[in-house]
Amino acid sequence: MGDKVGDVRIAQLASAIETAVAAAASGPATVAFSGGVDSSLVAMLASRHDEIELLVVGTPGAHDLGAAEESAALLNLNIRRLKISPAQMVAVSQELAATLTLSRQEVEFMLPFWLVAREATHPLLLCGQGADELFGGYDRFRRSAAAPDLAAEVAQLQARLPQREEVIARHFDREVACPFLDARVVAAADAFPQVERILAPGKGPLRAAAAALGLPAVIAQRPKKAAQYGSGAQKAIRGAQQQRLGLTLRFPSAAVAAAVAVATGPDNAGWVTLERDGATLEVRIVAASVGSLREAAEDFMACAALAARVAEKD
Repeated sequence: MGDKVGDVRIAQLASAIETAVAAAASGPATVAFSGGVDSSLVAMLASRHDEIELLVVGTPGAHDLGAAEESAALLNLNIRRLKISPAQMVAVSQELAATLTLSRQEVEFMLPFWLVAREATHPLLLCGQGADELFGGYDRFRRSAAAPDLAAEVAQLQARLPQREEVIARHFDREVACPFLDARVVAAADAFPQVERILAPGKGPLRAAAAALGLPAVIAQRPKKAAQYGSGAQKAIRGAQQQRLGLTLRFPSAAVAAAVAVATGPDNAGWVTLERDGATLEVRIVAASVGSLREAAEDFMACAALAARVAEKD
């Protein structure tokens, strides 16, 4: 992206992000902060317009606590750390699951945002949601069997926000803004082919735009760490899973088994582990109680049965 065309596109993207954050930062705000490029860029730009609070959530020793402190120091911004025990994280996950209709993976992913919304000083929440979908940040986009569609990913997230992030914000009498989903940013990102955005380590155009806007290089190039991993949420929840169920599933062919494994993986990550040997899948399901184990097993089997039927027709 060092050619003139690339430089123009980067400048246009940087301008769009700067405009979107300025529009979103309509007053004092709390930034859901992890220290990564997405939340750091939002925090840096928002701090130019009004008072902001950086709030990071994690269990003791969690990656995000250290990364967030380092980034806040580089940006010369104050940060508040919410360090909670794994047991507290599990208890909060149950509170979240009882309030919203979420998949198990969404509970893990949304836990840090729920805690930020609950503990925020300001009524406006700013977050980096949308950057990974728009700019190809997730590792799953780069797997050999992947067929990513970033436009569809963004559309799905935009449809989910009113049922998830916005509901959480209202639950705590807050508002939430996601500048990376601003129409101007989406349009500027679309100037970059999907393959250019997904190219390892991901989010190349965003990282270049962030550097152009003045974000320190160590933050702009920081590798992606998903919220459920960086905060320690998934590890805490997995550690509480005391009930386990093992299944052996045999399919007509290795191709069908592989298709089932790919189709069921994302929705069941953290609750179901799979090992494939030819046409056979060894499945391990974990949950905190017998009731939730049954629910997890039923959800997995319904997804696996549908995927098998589709694969067998193909």
